[in-house]
Amino acid sequence: MTLRCEGDPVDPDGLRYFFRNGQPVGSGEGTKWPSIRVPGEDRTGFYQCRYALQTPQRWFLSPLSERVRVTEI
Repeated sequence: MTLRCEGDPVDPDGLRYFFRNGQPVGSGEGTKWPSIRVPGEDRTGFYQCRYALQTPQRWFLSPLSERVRVTEI
């Protein structure tokens, strides 16, 4: 399964962090819409992402995105 985090505004230098059931599962950077591959057989859960941008003074973090429920049959 591949996840992609999209949103607006987008800074190509920012980071996207991906979460499953509140736990980090990966990050992507350097492209407009980074994606990550979620390994394993059981990928069921609630997924979210968060955007982060570093400036010379500090880090800025977005709130977590809305949850997306993934189920597999």
